[in-house]
Amino acid sequence: MELKTTIRQKGNKSFRIFLASILLVFSLLTAIIGYYIYTMEYKESELVASNSPNHKNSIRVMQKEEAFSLGPSKVRIYYGAKHEDHILSNTGSKLSSANAVIQWKNND
Repeated sequence: MELKTTIRQKGNKSFRIFLASILLVFSLLTAIIGYYIYTMEYKESELVASNSPNHKNSIRVMQKEEAFSLGPSKVRIYYGAKHEDHILSNTGSKLSSANAVIQWKNND
């Protein structure tokens, strides 16, 4: 009898360790995939922001996602309470505040 209970206890312990390791691997994969989706789809970083000469209007240009490859980059332009999404074909160079400029023609 004692041998059966000892084997059963070892079996239960092994099963718990197996389940815990599966849960840990699943959690790590979920975290890695979640971070990847966040950086590729939702993360925004500001490239450049500017106010009009009379300070009534403002424009912010945000990089919509991290550049993963040498392909085009997505940007979102905020003006007032609105925004527009655009795709820039930047020939593989990384977007930064050094290569983004806003020039105002008038106050509008």
